[in-house]
Amino acid sequence: MSDTSGQSQGATPQKAKVLGIVVVVAAVLLVAALGLGYAFSSGMFSGSSSSSQPQGPISVAVSVSSDEADGQVSASKTVELDGGANAYDALEALGLELNTRTTSYGVYVAGIEGLDEKEYGGASGWTYMVNGESPMFAATEYILEDGDTVEWAYVKDGSM
Repeated sequence: MSDTSGQSQGATPQKAKVLGIVVVVAAVLLVAALGLGYAFSSGMFSGSSSSSQPQGPISVAVSVSSDEADGQVSASKTVELDGGANAYDALEALGLELNTRTTSYGVYVAGIEGLDEKEYGGASGWTYMVNGESPMFAATEYILEDGDTVEWAYVKDGSM
């Protein structure tokens, strides 16, 4: 015998309400997941210095100087790089001999053309500036823009 007194019909609107809430929550989660996917794929969380990365080539002025040390390392050139290139790419474009090592922060430039870090004291070595400012992160993390100026300089102890 089945009970047709309406008790099962009374539970149907409650189940429908719960199902409706589940569908709404699932839709909100889907929209949030799609939004995060877009954010990551568009570079919003890339950690680069620039929020937009040009697709075409960029022109960058890059120079290297060891005037504070022996003055023997010097180069200067305007280079064409792919959009999204970084400050280290600009240095490489000069075609100089580089002594580098990879760290957890990025590529570290220990020497250029045979002039290595610590040759003029424990805190001496190579540093870089972009448009006259010293970024606080590795050159491989600094994304360049068209028209930027990148300067690599050897600094001696106490001159930073």
